Amino acid sequence: MKNFLLTFGILTLLSIQPAIAFEPEITDPIQKSIIEIQNPYAFATMPGATTGAAFMVLKNVGELDDKLIGAHSKVAEITEIHQNVIDPDDGKMMMRKIKEIDISIDESAVLEPKGYHVMFIKMKEALIMGENVDITLIFEKAGEIKTTASIVAPGLKPKIEKTMPWSSENKAKPNADEETSTEEEATPEILEKRTDY
Repeated sequence: MKNFLLTFGILTLLSIQPAIAFEPEITDPIQKSIIEIQNPYAFATMPGATTGAAFMVLKNVGELDDKLIGAHSKVAEITEIHQNVIDPDDGKMMMRKIKEIDISIDESAVLEPKGYHVMFIKMKEALIMGENVDITLIFEKAGEIKTTASIVAPGLKPKIEKTMPWSSENKAKPNADEETSTEEEATPEILEKRTDY
């Protein structure tokens, strides 16, 4: 009986050991994706305006490449990622919806007038100069990240006051060393109106 129990015990250990030895290491890629949201701002709109836009710099300081894949805000029924491009046929600037913006490690994605931007469509309220607008950005690996954009006069690029690095925990870490800038950009030209809203 003792020999039987001993043999059974050895066989049991042998059957369990490989599972323990080859158990894969579990890692959470979200914890390794960190995006700094720098200088978010939006242009003020007139009462009754149906569209608006927000801009910022998204810097990847994490250990993985990531992508901005969406956004939403309570100020609009629809929030999309857009890009301004030149129509090759007539040379006019036009706007198109895009699915994503790549942000490689140690690189930045610049959202600015006449380039990439967050687009508010079918707005529920005006963007009033001097106030703020809350935006939730959606990243492929970092997930949803909330930020607040200052509302400024159309064409104005506000001073860079701080950098907000975010991870999946949404913990802000202001960067006291960030330089300030008073650089202004020209008011963007009127874009061709989309009809598929």
